[in-house]
Amino acid sequence: MDLFGRDGIELVLRWFHVVAVITWIGHAYFFNWLDKGLRPVQSQRDGEQVEGELWMVHSGGFYRVEKIAVAPERMPEHLHWFKWEAALTWLSGFFLLHQLYHHGAAILLDADSPLGPGLTGTVGVLAMLLGWLVYDTLCRALGDSKALPLVGFGLILALSVGLDQLMSGRAAYIHVGAVLGTIMVANVWVRIIPAQNQLLSATAQGVARDASLGLRAKQRSIHNNYLSLPIIFIMISNHSWGTFGHRHGWAILGLLTLAGAGVRHLMNRRLDGKRMQAGVVVLVVAAFVGAGIVMRPAGDEADDDVIMTDGGAGSPSDGTPQGSGTTGAGGSPGSGFADGPHPQAGTVQGTVTFVGLPPEPSELMLSGECVAFHDDEIHEDSLLVRDGRVQNAFVWLGAGVDPAWIPAPPEEAVSIDQSGCRYAPRVIGVRVRQPVTFLNSDPLLHNVHGLADVNREFNIGMPASSPPNTRVFKKPEIMLPVRCDVHPWMSASIGVVEHPWFAVTDAGGGFALTDVPPGAYTLEIWHEVLGRSTQQVELAPDGSVEVQVVFQQ
Repeated sequence: MDLFGRDGIELVLRWFHVVAVITWIGHAYFFNWLDKGLRPVQSQRDGEQVEGELWMVHSGGFYRVEKIAVAPERMPEHLHWFKWEAALTWLSGFFLLHQLYHHGAAILLDADSPLGPGLTGTVGVLAMLLGWLVYDTLCRALGDSKALPLVGFGLILALSVGLDQLMSGRAAYIHVGAVLGTIMVANVWVRIIPAQNQLLSATAQGVARDASLGLRAKQRSIHNNYLSLPIIFIMISNHSWGTFGHRHGWAILGLLTLAGAGVRHLMNRRLDGKRMQAGVVVLVVAAFVGAGIVMRPAGDEADDDVIMTDGGAGSPSDGTPQGSGTTGAGGSPGSGFADGPHPQAGTVQGTVTFVGLPPEPSELMLSGECVAFHDDEIHEDSLLVRDGRVQNAFVWLGAGVDPAWIPAPPEEAVSIDQSGCRYAPRVIGVRVRQPVTFLNSDPLLHNVHGLADVNREFNIGMPASSPPNTRVFKKPEIMLPVRCDVHPWMSASIGVVEHPWFAVTDAGGGFALTDVPPGAYTLEIWHEVLGRSTQQVELAPDGSVEVQVVFQQ
C-alpha cells in the first residue's frame, strides 16, 4: 500500500483517532469512577480543605488521591490539565471525516440523495456547529431540569432523521456522531476549562472563588459521560451494515442511543453504591429489543412475498434478455396460461433518446479495497447517454394486456452480480415468480438490500466466496431498488412484471418487445434519473410498431 496515498492517510488518521478516543474516554471514565469512589472526609491538609480521599494500588505501587473542595488556596507548582486528549480526538476525527466522506461522494451519498456532495458535506459541517449552539443554549436555559435530556434526545432523533434523508445511512450515522463529539469537545474547551481557569485566576488574585463555576463545569462533564456510549456505538456501527443500512436506520440509532445512555446511567448508579432503577433497566432492555426488532430483515421470515433459497432455483441466466433490449414470451403446457405466442403476435420496438446536453458523470472516490479492481477512474453510471441514446431505461406494457395470453413465468433465474464494487447489470426486468439470483464475484463483503415497498424488504449479507442467493418476488413492483449498504454507491433496480413484455434499453437506446398480442396498450418507460413517461401504442395483427421516446433536459 502507498503510505503517501489516500489509503495511507486514512490508516494513519484512523489509528491516531482511535488512540486519542481511547485516551480521552479512558481518562473521563477513570475520573468519573474516582469521583464516585472517593471516601468523604472533612479535614485540612497543608491548609487545604479536603472533601474526599481514596487509596489505590496498581502495578505494585500505592496511590493516595485527595480532592480539594472548589479550588486550592494557593497555586500549585505543577498542575496537569486533561484537555489535549479531547482536542486531538476532535481534530483527528474531523480530518478523518473529511478524508472519508467529504473528499468524494462515494460513501457520503446514496443513489437517491437529493443534494450533491459539496452541499451535503457543507450541511454536515454546519450541523456540527449548530448542534453545539443549540445544545449550549438549552443547557443555559434549562439548567438541571429533567426536561433537558428529553429535549436533547428528541433533537438527536430529529437530526438522525434529517441527515438520513440527505446522506447514505453510513454517512448519516458518522455525522450524528460528529455532532455529539463536537458537543463533548466544546464542553471541555468552552465550558469546563474556562471555569477551571476562572477558579485558578481567583486563587492567584486571592479573591473569593465562585463554587458555581465548578458545579456548571461538572454538569457538562456528566453530559459527556452519558454521550460516550452512544458515540462508541456509532464508531463501531461502521462494521454492522444491518444498522446504518436499514431504511429505518435513524430509529435504530435513536433506540441504541437511548440504550447506551441508560446503560451509562446504571453504571453510574452502581459506582454510587445505589440500587438499580427498575424503570431504567426496563427502558434499556426495551430499547435493545426494539432495535433488534427493527433490524430484523423482513426477508428472513417465511412469507408469501419473498423466498430465499441457496441458489438452487434454476440456473442463473446471463441477463441477455434484459441487457439487449429484447424479450420473448413462452408457454408452459398445462399451466393454465397460454401455451404459446398469440398466432397474430407482433413487435413493439423503438429507441429512448435524450435531447440536450447530459451532465458529465461525476468520478466515484471508491474505498481502497474497491479501487484495486479498476485501472482507470470510475464514474457514476446512473445516467448513460451516448449520441443522445439512453441506456438502462426500463420499458414495459402497462394497461391493455390481456391476462389470457400471459404465459407462465420461466424457471431460469436472472442474475445480478457484484463485481468490482458495482452491480452488473444495473437494471434488470424479471417476471413475477421468476427467480433472481444475486452473486458476489468480489473477494470482499457486500450485502444486497432490497428496498421493496410492494414485496417484502430483504437484506442479504454476502461475504467473499459466498454461494449465490436466489429470491422470488410474488407481486409486481416497478421499480424495486437494490443497494449495498457497505458501499452505498452500488445501486441497481429490478422491474418485477406480471407478463413477459418488458425490456431494458441497450447502449444504443434500443428496445424490442416481441410476441406481443395485437391490441391497444399503454407503453410505460422508467429511467432512474430522467423519470417516467408513457405512450399509447396500437399493434395490428402480425404488425410492428416503431416508438420514439424522448426525454428532455
